[in-house]
Amino acid sequence: MYLWKILKFRILEKFETGSLIIDSYIIKDVYSVFVKTNYVETLANLNDPFALNKLGGMYEKGKFFTKNAKKALIYYEKAALLNNSEAQSNYGVLLQERSGKKNKKKGAEYLKLSALKGNIHGMANYGIALQNGDGVKVNIKKALKYLKKSADLGYAYAQVNYGYSLIENNPTPENINEGLSYIKMAIDQDYPEAYYSYGVLLQLGNYIRQNSELAMDNFKIAADLGHGYAMLEYADGCLSGVGVQKNSEIALKYYKMAFKNGIREAKEKIDMMIQQETEEEEEISSKELSNNDQTETQN
Repeated sequence: MYLWKILKFRILEKFETGSLIIDSYIIKDVYSVFVKTNYVETLANLNDPFALNKLGGMYEKGKFFTKNAKKALIYYEKAALLNNSEAQSNYGVLLQERSGKKNKKKGAEYLKLSALKGNIHGMANYGIALQNGDGVKVNIKKALKYLKKSADLGYAYAQVNYGYSLIENNPTPENINEGLSYIKMAIDQDYPEAYYSYGVLLQLGNYIRQNSELAMDNFKIAADLGHGYAMLEYADGCLSGVGVQKNSEIALKYYKMAFKNGIREAKEKIDMMIQQETEEEEEISSKELSNNDQTETQN
C-alpha cells in the first residue's frame, strides 16, 4: 500500500511537470485542466454554489466535459436554489431555450430573482424576457429599465439591446441620440452585435441618415468577429455591389461562412451561385467547342 502511494505520487509529479506532447497536448497542461476540473467537482459535491454554477457552465458549453444541457440544468438549479444570482440567470436562460410555456414562465421567474439581486446578466436577460414576452407579460417600460441598469454597468449585450430597443420603441430625437450612444458604447467593446445593429440602422435609414457604404463597413467588422447575419448581409452587398465593390468570389466566401455559423438562408444563395458558375463554365466550353468545329470546317 505504501509503495503504491509513492508510485502514484511520482506518476502525478511527472504529469504536473512533464513536457511530453501527445496528439498536440502538453502533459502538464492536461494535468492542470484535470486539477481544476477535479477541484470544481469536489466543491460542487460539497454544495458550493459558485462551483455548482461553474460546473453547470462546463456542461452547457462542453468545456472539459461532453456537452450536456440536462446536466447543466441540474447544476444550475442547485446553485440557483442556494441563491447564486449568476446561476439563477443561467438557469433561467437555459429554461427559456427549452420548449413549453412552463419552462418559459419558470425561466422568467429565475431571471427576475437574479435581476432583483442586481446581477448584471440577470438584469439584461430579464429585460429581454420582458421585451419579448418570454414567460412574462410584455412590458417595454420595465424592459428598458432593467436593460439600462445592466448597460450602465458596462455589459455590452445590454448596451446594444437597450440602445436599439429605445430607438425602435420610441424614436424621438432624444431617444435616437441616447440609443446610438449606447450602441457605440458596445462598439467600443468590439461587440459584434453592436456593429451589426448599427449597420442595420445605417442600411435602412429609418432613424438615421442612410449610408450603405458605412453599413457594409460595420457588417464586415461584425462578420469578421463571427456574427452570422452580418456575414449574410456583407455577402449580399458584395453580390449586388451595393455599398461595397461587387465581387462574387468574396460574396461566396461570406455566404459559406454564414452557413457554417448556422444561417440557413445562406445555403440557397450558395447553391444559386454555384449553379450560375457551372452554367457559365458550360456556356464558355460550348462556345470553345463551336469555335473549334468552325475552324476545322474552314480548314
